[in-house]
Amino acid sequence: MARVLGAAAPVLSAIVLVYLGGREQLDYDSVWHVFIARQHDWSQFWVEVTDNAHPPLFYLVLKSTLLIGYSPLIYRLPSILAIVIAGALMCAIASRVVTNRWLPGVAALAFGLSYSAITMGLEVRAYALATCLTLTGLYYYLRLVESRFGEQDPKAHACSPPSSLSRC
Repeated sequence: MARVLGAAAPVLSAIVLVYLGGREQLDYDSVWHVFIARQHDWSQFWVEVTDNAHPPLFYLVLKSTLLIGYSPLIYRLPSILAIVIAGALMCAIASRVVTNRWLPGVAALAFGLSYSAITMGLEVRAYALATCLTLTGLYYYLRLVESRFGEQDPKAHACSPPSSLSRC
C-alpha cells in the first residue's frame, strides 16, 4: 500500500497540472519564452537564447515540444513532465533516506501537490527543469554513497561524526 501512495503521487500531480494547464492563461514571461522558442531561423534563435538569462537546454526542450503543436498545454508540457518526474524522484530519494515505509509516498504527495510545484509546472520557464535535474543529481549521489558503503546501511551513517567521513 505504501508503494501505491508513492506511485499515485506523480499521477495525481500530473492530473492537476494537465487540468490547470489547459485552462490557465500564459503570463508575459511564458509568452516571451514561447516567442523565443518559435524562432524559425536557427541563427535568430541562438541570438535570442544567448541574450536571455535561462539556459539553452530549456529552449531546446521547449522548441522540441513545439513539434507536437501550438497550445498553452503543449507549451507547458516540459514543465509538467519535469514536475511529475521530480515527484517520482522525491519518492525515490525519500525511500533511500528514511526508514518509515510511508514517508516516501507522503513526501512525493506533499511535493507534487504543493502550491510551488504546481506553479512551476504551469509556467513556461526553466525552474521545473532545474528542479528535476537537481533532484536527479541528488538521487544519483545517494546511489553513489550507498555503493560506497557496500552492504552497510547509509542511513545509519547519516548522524555519524564528520571524522568518519574520511573512511568513505
